[in-house]
Amino acid sequence: MSGIEVVGIVLGVIPILVQALDNYKSGLRTLGSGFRKRMTVEKLCRVLLLQASTLEELVKHVLLSSGCEAPTHFDAQTRAILSNPEIEPDIEEYLGGRYNIFVSMMDQCNEILQMLVAKVATFVPAQKSGELNEVIEANRQTPKGQLSLVSRINLVLNLKSLEEDCRNLDESISRMDLFLSRLSANCQLSGVQPATKSKRLAKTFWRLRKHATNLYTAISKGWERDSNCHEQHEVKLRLEDRPGELKHHHGGEATKTPLCVFDLVFVGGLPSQHRLWHETTVQIPRPSPEEDNDDDEQTPTLTTQRKPPKVKIAMVKPPTGPETQKPREIQGICAAIRQAQTDQEDLHFILTSRCALARPPHRKGRVDPCQYKRTISLASVLDASTNDATTRAQFSWKARANLALLVASNFLQLLDTPWIRLKLCCDAVSFLQDSKDQLNFLKPFLCLPFGSAAATLGSKPPISDAVLELGIMLLEIWDATTLRQKFCLDADPVGRQRQMHALDWYEAVDTQLPGRCSLAIFHCISGIRGAIPGELQSDDMRVWESLCEKVIEPLRVISEF
Repeated sequence: MSGIEVVGIVLGVIPILVQALDNYKSGLRTLGSGFRKRMTVEKLCRVLLLQASTLEELVKHVLLSSGCEAPTHFDAQTRAILSNPEIEPDIEEYLGGRYNIFVSMMDQCNEILQMLVAKVATFVPAQKSGELNEVIEANRQTPKGQLSLVSRINLVLNLKSLEEDCRNLDESISRMDLFLSRLSANCQLSGVQPATKSKRLAKTFWRLRKHATNLYTAISKGWERDSNCHEQHEVKLRLEDRPGELKHHHGGEATKTPLCVFDLVFVGGLPSQHRLWHETTVQIPRPSPEEDNDDDEQTPTLTTQRKPPKVKIAMVKPPTGPETQKPREIQGICAAIRQAQTDQEDLHFILTSRCALARPPHRKGRVDPCQYKRTISLASVLDASTNDATTRAQFSWKARANLALLVASNFLQLLDTPWIRLKLCCDAVSFLQDSKDQLNFLKPFLCLPFGSAAATLGSKPPISDAVLELGIMLLEIWDATTLRQKFCLDADPVGRQRQMHALDWYEAVDTQLPGRCSLAIFHCISGIRGAIPGELQSDDMRVWESLCEKVIEPLRVISEF
């Protein structure tokens, strides 16, 4: 049993002990020795509750410092959260060589509570092994207010012994508090630990990048089967800030909610032809227990560490549903869209564990086919010679703040994936035009050709160059012009000259930028080598954490104004 899982058991047993003592107190007399015992029991209850609250805060501190989600309120679901096998490696990484000390402290608390339980009750299911998890499981089956532990309370309590055990528990928790406080203070002084929220965001972006790569693979497969239907295929991927969708869920409804959803537009045919146009979504489902074994993204330890009762329940569940309720993989994207248009059915997709697109088992109602919409690139919007006063008015401060966040967020979501190939630029981002010829700046799309029109993948640029391009793009958005127009250049500068132009531009507009935005842009264009020591790679989590803290979070604050 892991150290953090022991915490869940300890926090589950303390309320049972408090209820047992409180029930015993109600049966004592209010005079003489009974009164003194009542006062002692009340003191023990207060001490136990205080220790539980202190332990809860310590657990929150460890979870948040490790970059994990912490429960807002500790309840019956806390054990399920703390027993998640994904949490333990994060805590071990945060504590480093001190992890064993943390585990030994939690084991000591566990041993003290076992002694308390043995002195307070004769608990039949736990009397053989004395394990606290048996106490919790057995009491969970009893009606509220009539716990088995309470009904079997020993009326001849050794209060002095209980007080000594409570003091030992208090000392153990106090030592843990001091240990974690000093560890946290040292990390802050050294500056090596990024903000907690940034660590969580970085891990979320990391998982999203995996899903985005799988989505690209599935679309490529879907159009390989439709190679003869159109001369050209294109996908427009909506740029969204998706990190909030990937939080851990627990309980029976978790698997019904997708991990995240990608909004897409499938386009087939040349601009001069009658083009296929379909706006849809692709859901990334949460893997069910029986699918975990075949999921490449899950590590083997996640399956082997799952408790047997959960596996048995999952194995009994599938036969209850008919075979036809499973998602059906499509044979080709264009063929599936045409069939849905013929049947006037709404068509959206699910991404399977085999990186293929599938239709969900339950189809939605009948809808009209999607109508083709004209698109305008961000580069055209920023070009002063092509846009008009109406477009410039639409591209307001709020629209630019929202677009800057979406661009930075999707830079991390799609980093080193085929979606942005060599770099994310203004030519690749576009907006849909409605029937009134107005652009929807709140829903930008990333346009990417597939098939023969797709550009060949070259060697990926260094991460510092990719981050520089992000900073230049943020400057272009906020100043509403392009780098070439700003410096009246005939061609795009390259290499060191490109960074020098970006720094000159930043100095010219620094005072006009919102404070947080100015810091975010400077972090990108000044080079991240100075902020992070050592040789940097795109898969270095320090880079992701730094970008989340110095770029994503400031831009998110601005966009919420």
